[in-house]
Amino acid sequence: MMMRAHPSGSEEKAVRALLEGIHRQVSAAIGRIDAALAEVRERERQLTNEAFRAQIRVEIQAWFKAHPDPRSLAELFGSREDE
Repeated sequence: MMMRAHPSGSEEKAVRALLEGIHRQVSAAIGRIDAALAEVRERERQLTNEAFRAQIRVEIQAWFKAHPDPRSLAELFGSREDE
């Protein structure tokens, strides 16, 4: 079995710099994931909040009152009767 000699000072510095760069990139990615997870948890909390659900219900009912024509709903979802 061949033993590798201890890296020279410049090789060790280069390796350390590379590892520090990788560490910074991983830390930044973890930070972005944590932020996204916090946002998802906040949205989940809002969806379980009855006041938020009631507000959504009121907004949907207002939309239907403002758009009584059934074609409005089809247009909202991108469906066309003439296609």
